[in-house]
Amino acid sequence: MNPLHWKREHQHAWIVISVTGAIAGLLFGFIHSPFFAILRAWPAFGAWLSFPGSYWPWPTFGFLITGVTFYVVQLLRHLN
Repeated sequence: MNPLHWKREHQHAWIVISVTGAIAGLLFGFIHSPFFAILRAWPAFGAWLSFPGSYWPWPTFGFLITGVTFYVVQLLRHLN
């Protein structure tokens, strides 16, 4: 089942779900970082974002996990 042959609605939903997973992964990574313990969280978030080496795996895995989950659900729906 090739995602390029899906309807446009499914392709757009896949992109939205994957980007949402990346954002959730980024926020989850920030919560687990030492920067989160600082009292003023939003300036600390900006400082944390200035060091990509400390956070790049979190949004990447969030993107991949939600994207693969969406694909598997579509695959299972297609098989039935």
